[in-house]
Amino acid sequence: MTFLTDTWLRFLIAVLTPTIGFLVWFFKRNLDARAARRSMVRALYAEIDFNTRDMERFRRNSPPPEVLSQVLRDHPDRIPHVTDARHTEVYRANIAHLHFVSDNVLQHAVDFYGVLEKVRVQVDGLNYGSFKTLPPDSRVQAVELIRATTQSAEVSGKRLMAEFEREYPKLGLTRFNPNGKEGPAR
Repeated sequence: MTFLTDTWLRFLIAVLTPTIGFLVWFFKRNLDARAARRSMVRALYAEIDFNTRDMERFRRNSPPPEVLSQVLRDHPDRIPHVTDARHTEVYRANIAHLHFVSDNVLQHAVDFYGVLEKVRVQVDGLNYGSFKTLPPDSRVQAVELIRATTQSAEVSGKRLMAEFEREYPKLGLTRFNPNGKEGPAR
């Protein structure tokens, strides 16, 4: 009888040890994957917030069309300076790994980064030699097109951040407030 119990116990240990090891590995792997997804969502949200604030700042600090038109008439060789400081590293590095987000969030993300790419192309156009050959009113229109596109990017970014906040409420995602005050800078 002792032999049977001893054999049974050894068999049980032989079966349970790898099973428990596998279960521990499986749950740890799932926890690590979940933590990686949360980190990716946070990083992407922060990048979108930065880019959206940059679009807000550009529109807020840009001179009105009348002022820009007068400056370009008075100084025909002047080229408007627009800083294109987009950050797309998180998105570009992880687009293939975003399969876990909903289709809605993914579509908004692709739209947002697509509009940012339009801004980049339009800003690059200001530096072409042909830009100087345009009459002042056409140059103002080119800058106004950039302003309109940055407004689209701003709206798209805010919509995307709202989707992230709705889809991931447990992460407590809020916009960065550069003023250091409590609460998000909206």
